[in-house]
Parts: sequence; structure tokens; C-alpha cells
Amino acid sequence: MRGMVVMAAFLFAVLLGSLALPTQFNDVNSTSLDETKVHLIFCAKSRCLYFGPTYVDCYCCPNESRKEYCHTTLKECRANCAACNPRCSP
Repeated sequence: MRGMVVMAAFLFAVLLGSLALPTQFNDVNSTSLDETKVHLIFCAKSRCLYFGPTYVDCYCCPNESRKEYCHTTLKECRANCAACNPRCSP
């Protein structure tokens, strides 16, 4: 009976120690919820007739009603469209 009590105490100490161990290795450089790191740029893949005599793949900002809002590459679209960081610009 005494052996069971010692074994239960030992298992409890191991369990308690293993739960406390991960908290010792947490990073100090955690960010608060106010420091948002989200940066969104919306570009929609479409088919445009702006860049030649036939329809080609293009990438357009949310307002694709004008040729200036469409680009031939996704990289070019992301460089020229409005960004949301954290709020979207007009």
C-alpha cells in the first residue's frame, strides 16, 4: 500500500513538472493584439482585351472598370493596387 502512495506521488510530480516545463521556454518577443501584421492587396485574375487584339490573362484591382486598374502580371498588380494595412485605402 505504501508503495502505491509513493508511486502516485512520483507520477503526480512528473505530471506537474512536465506541465510547467514548456512555460520556461516562451519567447519574450510576443506581440500584442494591437500590432497587426496583416497586409492585404487584392488582385483578381481575369481575361482582358486591354493589352492586345485578343483576350489575355490579366490581374485587376477591385475596380476593373478602367484599363489603368489591370496589369499583365500579378507582381505589377500588387505593386499598383490599393493596400489594406489594416484598413483599405480608397
